[in-house]
Amino acid sequence: MKSLFKRLFNAKKQDQKTFDLSWMDGLSDLDDLSAVQSITQHLTLLTNDGTLSREQRALALLHIDTHSHVLMDKITTQYVKFDHLRPELEARFWETAYYYYRHLFTAYFNAVFDSTHPEKSSTLGTVQLETVIWSCLHAGSMMNKWRYFKRLPAPDKTWLQIFKLLQLAEQQALLEIPIQISEDEPGSSIGESLIQAFMLDSLLETGMSKNHLETSQQLLKIWLKNSRIYKSQNNNKFIFYVDITQDRGARRLRELAATPDFRFWDTTLISNRISTVQATIANKESLKIYGLGEIADSPTLSELLQLLDTAWSNTMYQRQRRKEKRIAISKPVMAVYGIEHVLKLMRQISNQNVLKGAKGIGNDKSFEDRLASHHVGKPLAVNQFFEKGNEQWIIVNESEQGCGALVNNNLDSNLKIENLVGLVTQDSHKEVMVGVIKNIKPLPNNQLRIGIYIFTKKAYWVEMSLLECKPQNQLLEESVNINTSIIDNLYPEFFAIYLSPENGITKTPSLLIPRLEFQQNSFYQITLHGEKLRVQLDQILDAKNDWVRVNYPLTGNESG
Repeated sequence: MKSLFKRLFNAKKQDQKTFDLSWMDGLSDLDDLSAVQSITQHLTLLTNDGTLSREQRALALLHIDTHSHVLMDKITTQYVKFDHLRPELEARFWETAYYYYRHLFTAYFNAVFDSTHPEKSSTLGTVQLETVIWSCLHAGSMMNKWRYFKRLPAPDKTWLQIFKLLQLAEQQALLEIPIQISEDEPGSSIGESLIQAFMLDSLLETGMSKNHLETSQQLLKIWLKNSRIYKSQNNNKFIFYVDITQDRGARRLRELAATPDFRFWDTTLISNRISTVQATIANKESLKIYGLGEIADSPTLSELLQLLDTAWSNTMYQRQRRKEKRIAISKPVMAVYGIEHVLKLMRQISNQNVLKGAKGIGNDKSFEDRLASHHVGKPLAVNQFFEKGNEQWIIVNESEQGCGALVNNNLDSNLKIENLVGLVTQDSHKEVMVGVIKNIKPLPNNQLRIGIYIFTKKAYWVEMSLLECKPQNQLLEESVNINTSIIDNLYPEFFAIYLSPENGITKTPSLLIPRLEFQQNSFYQITLHGEKLRVQLDQILDAKNDWVRVNYPLTGNESG
């Protein structure tokens, strides 16, 4: 930001003497977090200093902001990089950064809008108004991002304040003026900064990790160059909007009638860039030509792009409409998420059923052989599941095909949209209900509301093994039942979830398979209902995160 502030202070050096910033010289003696806490305290004093003019206050804020920029980037990088900080250190990081940006945003906003002389909001003396508006929006966007890190929405009234800045920029024709932030970065306009803030807010309900949110913001800076905000609607181009009379961020444009209070922007370029980069990754080609810098080397870039494609795509988005009325209930459940954790839970419960003499769908071995093959410790009773620190959710409504759950907003960063989830109730502890998370909405009182689409209310785990590829004519001559002595130990066995037909949920069987184990159009051995069957899996029904759902070809052995 050196270039910007060199011009500002050369324009009016005498104003530097009207406020004391000598305290900043001592920041280098403090650790990073303590330094930012000291800056925040002085921001409060500056905001409350009635002896300063709005112009003097704006100059002081810009000076503090530019000298804190590198420090805040460092703190953000450290916070995002480490997923498992000690709780007290994690809290100190978050509170320090959030309250810094909160005070900075408020101070900038008050410098722009003089409550005693509102007619003067269009001038700030020698300070460029667009520079202060942009800096205020940047502080507000950073403040909101730190809230998103904890799955919290923007603070109350924040969006109304941001929209007030938007309207002022529109009135003064400042939206598209490029503002040179530093000598090393291209200019950025107020309009681009606003759209970045809107698009980042649209990711709140995806449950993204803080690392993914941070990378998403960096991608938005790259991909939203020359983006514009429009007042009129174009149904072929616009899929998002904001209503400047409402205290909320971006929304999907569905069948609403546009009003003069709506603002729109084009996301076609973002969708195209996501698709292009995904194709390049799939072809194992270099990403250097896309100017992504260090982002291109991220091991989680492919996973992030899939999430962004779902959230921002012009074509993939499908609104989750309820096809049936949900019944209000209050039912505690134990929850696990991620296909490996769901399978582990299913095998533990299956192992418990084995001890009681029940026969599982995926195994026809003897009692002793099945016990030996599970390789899990002594099975836990369901009440022990609830007592051993597993996550407990409360189902608050349900129907045949879905349910809603309330949870505390202290879950780890692995909980996100399209996660597979397994639920076990105390009343029905022999069965695992399996579904997929479709939305995560922050609520007051530090809670989240999670929407779940149900795949099955009675899931079975099965054993599978990839078969060695053989010539097509040889495969056609073999029967569906396989001679196990031929194929045993060719490939390691793994576990998957069999979804049988259920009234009101699905009419055809399918399989949920760990993504890393699946090869399309390959042949697999599946142990189902006591028989080892050979099937070719070629029809993918869905693929998200760490799982793939594929059609199970009917062989006549699925019933029961």
